[in-house]
Amino acid sequence: MDDDKLVLSSLTMQINSFVKSNYLITTAESAEEAIEVIKEIRNSDPNSVFPLIITDYQMGEMNGSELLIYLNKDYPETKKILLTGQADLEGIKMAIENVELFRYMQKPWEKNDLQITINEALGLYYKEKQLEEEAKANFKLIKNLEIVNHFSILIQESDTIEDVAWSVCENAIVHLEYEDCIIYLIDKDNPNYLYQAAALGNKNPKKRLILGPLKIKIGDGIVGGVAKSGVAELIPDTSKDKRYITDDIHRLSEITIPIIHNSKVIGIIDSEHSRKNYFPKDHIEILTTIASMTATKLMQVKYNKELIDHQTHLEELVNQRTKELTDINKGIEENLDNAKIIQSNLLLTPEKHIHLFNEFHLFYSPQHKVSGDFYVLLTNSDQSKAFIAVGDCVGHGVGGAFLTMFFLYAIRDMITTENDKKGLDVLFMSLEKRILNSGFLGSGFESFATSDLSLLRVDLKNKNVEFASNNHNIIVYDSAKNEIYKPYDDPNSKLAKTKEFSKNIKYGTFNSKNKYIAMFSDGIIDQFGGEKFKKLKRKVLYQWITEGKLFKDNKCNIDQLFNEYKGKENQIDDCIWMSFKL
Repeated sequence: MDDDKLVLSSLTMQINSFVKSNYLITTAESAEEAIEVIKEIRNSDPNSVFPLIITDYQMGEMNGSELLIYLNKDYPETKKILLTGQADLEGIKMAIENVELFRYMQKPWEKNDLQITINEALGLYYKEKQLEEEAKANFKLIKNLEIVNHFSILIQESDTIEDVAWSVCENAIVHLEYEDCIIYLIDKDNPNYLYQAAALGNKNPKKRLILGPLKIKIGDGIVGGVAKSGVAELIPDTSKDKRYITDDIHRLSEITIPIIHNSKVIGIIDSEHSRKNYFPKDHIEILTTIASMTATKLMQVKYNKELIDHQTHLEELVNQRTKELTDINKGIEENLDNAKIIQSNLLLTPEKHIHLFNEFHLFYSPQHKVSGDFYVLLTNSDQSKAFIAVGDCVGHGVGGAFLTMFFLYAIRDMITTENDKKGLDVLFMSLEKRILNSGFLGSGFESFATSDLSLLRVDLKNKNVEFASNNHNIIVYDSAKNEIYKPYDDPNSKLAKTKEFSKNIKYGTFNSKNKYIAMFSDGIIDQFGGEKFKKLKRKVLYQWITEGKLFKDNKCNIDQLFNEYKGKENQIDDCIWMSFKL
């Protein structure tokens, strides 16, 4: 701009000589004309830009500085050069302070200087525009990432399929400024159709109510087409798309994104708007990311629900089976209680027999209610002799208890029917033959080798004792000498063994006047416990005796000592202990 035509013509000619042809160079002879020219260009092309304005300072009513200040309101990014033929420093200062003047040049100018100045101004303009576009893109990217992140947090907080679907709709309206948003999911009862799982907008008057929910066949309409193709679509003008299906009202633009899991469409995110060209292209990328997160969460919720349903079903089965087992166990326990009563009655020893012995003590402890251990204590008619048996049948619990009943019957019958003058070794063998010949043990038993048995016949007058045993569980204690005698290991004892027996039977005699006799089962010495959690064994049992712990103050303390050693550990076997003093 210059009010001197010759100067204006010369300036235009020089600029055309070095500026590229893609620029439109226009001229004006006054500030007012320049303003009108710019308005005409902008009206004819709203997207036109003005990278550079060059104006003379001294012009008519509005000088160059005033013109630049006026145009700066609408075009602050435009680079501005002020030409002056006078040294009007105040005018230049005003332009610099108010419009960020790129440069001022004095007339006359050098062409080379003019070319350098204009090229620098244009270069700076486009560099700033590039930076501005990059800043906008970065800002948009950050904003989109924030939106996606917000969606991610809310989707992950959802616990049900319904929560996931409504969360996406609600946030699309708020953060993407949509008029409506609908989530479609594949109908599990009819996989060829999509149903509206969530809808926000006119179709949702309150809470999670959907008015007139649609079902769309896969392949029908824009939504069905995307569900079939698995490819997102952005429709700038729905009036030109024959596939468009009107839902609540007709809208003019639509964006439809498939929700895909393992390459299979499981749903759709769909939004419409009343304005054409409303949805920007980058929303396809945003919604595709959101759809991916939605797919992952939907499948996670689905699998979690299936797992919970499966666990619930298993719990129901377990509870049902537990009840059945409880009822069965209740019946078993009732039967065990009855068996315990029967076994206790069979083992009951009359007081008249017990009073024949000093410091008589019986410790009888089944592992569980009934026991495979047993004992017998009988006397002859004049109570001059006593017969004692302590045994441990194979097994414990009901099986072992069942065997004890037969052993008790066989032993009692043997004592009352066999010749009292027969040796205990003969009676021992006779007993085994009775049991084996009865067939009671079944075909799997050729001997009762797995059953331990000790027999005593005591002369209550002279205190002589005859024994026969297939184990080491008889001991005699002389408290006066603090010595333990083991009849089984006595070199004077004899050995009886035939083809029918798989265990050695030791038998013999000893005198027990003023001595303790103890008979016990392996359940006592096999029990785990103590500080080092080891078997009790004979060593500890013998220490209790010689250290005066077991027989103390005319009393046997085996119950207390055994339970203290066992502590909180489970009892591992049936236990029996019988001791007395002659």
